[in-house]
Parts: sequence; C-alpha cells; structure tokens
Amino acid sequence: MNLSDIVTARLRTLVPVWWGLAVAWVLAQWPAVKDLLDSWGVDLNSTAVQLGVVGVVIAAWDYVWKRLEDHLPAWLTRLVIGSNQTPTYAPVDGAGVATITTLPADHLDVAPDVALDAEAPAPADDTTDEPTDGAAG
Repeated sequence: MNLSDIVTARLRTLVPVWWGLAVAWVLAQWPAVKDLLDSWGVDLNSTAVQLGVVGVVIAAWDYVWKRLEDHLPAWLTRLVIGSNQTPTYAPVDGAGVATITTLPADHLDVAPDVALDAEAPAPADDTTDEPTDGAAG
C-alpha cells in the first residue's frame, strides 16, 4: 500500500463519518424525529442512545453511498465518500490470506548492518520460561 492508497483509504473512512455526524446532527434538530423516537420510548438524553443513533447514521451513510458509487459521477463520489478511487490492497488467495509480494526497504525492521540472507541461521532465542532471579515459579 503506497501513500496514495493510505490517503485514499483514510478519506474513504473519514469523509463518510463527517457526513454521518452532520446528518445525525440535522436529524436531531428536527422535531418530527425527536417525537418519533420519543414515541418508541427512546431516551434521547442517554449518551449510549445518542452514540448508537450516530453510529447507525454513519453506517447507513457509508453503506448507501458505497453501494451507489458505481452509478454516480466522480465529483459526487468525491463529495459524499471522499474519493472516487478505491485503495489497492495486497492480493488475496483462495483461503482469504493476503500475499505481500513486495516490501520497500525503508519498511524493513532490521538493523542496517544485518544481512538479509535466507541461508543465515536464525538468531538464538534467549527467552525462557524460567524466572531470571533463580527462584522457582
């Protein structure tokens, strides 16, 4: 995943959340919605209910627009979802396991003086289940 994919993925996550929050706020200002929820016995002063309603609105926004995105103009997709491109991910095999085919050198978590040699022996494992102070555990 390159920087462009990371930015695209973040946009496609955050923009629907922002829209969902805005829509939930607008709905909360509408007296008819308050009356409907009140008639169902929903306590709108409960933080849990408020978070639940906002979560449902965000999920609904994201679901609806991502299902419609193939039929929308690019400008509208960018507006409601954040990007009209989907990020690319590692290919997935038949078992559903992602296969990493390349890894940039700056992502390798090794010391610069360590050679990456397939023939090199594995480092010794110095971790044990024994306590280090000599006491029986």
